[in-house]
Amino acid sequence: MLHRSLLLLTLSWSVVAAEESVRIATWQGDRAGAFAFTFDDGQREQAAVAAPLLDALGLKATFVINPGKTATGSEGWFGSWDQWRALSKNGHEIGNHSMTHPNFTQVKEEVLEGEIVGAQQLIEKEIGQPCVTFCYPFNAESDAARVIVKRTHAVSTSGERKAYGGPDFTAAKANAWVDEAIAKKSLVIAMIHGIDSGYLPFSGRAVFKDHLDYVKAKESQVWVAPIGVIRRYEQERMVAKLEITGGATIAGAKKVTFTLSCPLEPRIFSVPLTVVIASGAAKVVTAKREGGGEVTATVQDGVILCDVAPGKGAVTVTWK
Repeated sequence: MLHRSLLLLTLSWSVVAAEESVRIATWQGDRAGAFAFTFDDGQREQAAVAAPLLDALGLKATFVINPGKTATGSEGWFGSWDQWRALSKNGHEIGNHSMTHPNFTQVKEEVLEGEIVGAQQLIEKEIGQPCVTFCYPFNAESDAARVIVKRTHAVSTSGERKAYGGPDFTAAKANAWVDEAIAKKSLVIAMIHGIDSGYLPFSGRAVFKDHLDYVKAKESQVWVAPIGVIRRYEQERMVAKLEITGGATIAGAKKVTFTLSCPLEPRIFSVPLTVVIASGAAKVVTAKREGGGEVTATVQDGVILCDVAPGKGAVTVTWK
């Protein structure tokens, strides 16, 4: 009887300890900051030049296009649907930049529905994925446009993006913005147009390449992902409920069980959240979800990182 009481006391204490040592990371991977590349206007060279440079380093970005100007063939200034579909299949985000790139402060309200929602529907039809991100043309907003964008898109950006390019733009300037994201534990968004030509191109492709190399070198400290992914992670984290349902230490192995739920629409908000578990000197870790479902668990700097999409099914993590 005494043995049973001690066991219950141990298990009860373990649950309390688990509650105090399990949290949702501010950014995926428990990194210090976050950084997103966004490319405006659907320029062909963005798909032909920028995307391969990003892919070579395993970095993914957001390309916001004007579907009313998207090319139907393989020539011209604008990219084609085949190019944007290929980028989407390779992990990049294809976002909405309006149908024809008007300044929303200078157009009649009756055109906004077509420019915003019509463009979104056409992108979704051609790409085959939900279009969740809207970037305002000219970074120009209006009250009427904001209402429509908020109703139809999970993510939007305007004047907070950092402008890249131009003859005096340097990799050092861009690298400082990466350092800013890390130091301030914040999100920084890059806004890029031309690479070799077009609006505000780089003085040379090497400027962009040097910057990408710097970003890659900082990847353990800064989360680099499409802006639609990062912003949905933020929204999920703000309303997600992390509940510890069990914890124990048995035969030298430690275990914690938790559920992670989110009230947002799962069709759109399904970005895995990083659950951080203080583990001490853990060397071996396994994670399983009740009813199946992938859970990635790694050990890093004395903690266990579990990437878990909010939803049904308790997750049990065991380590020693």
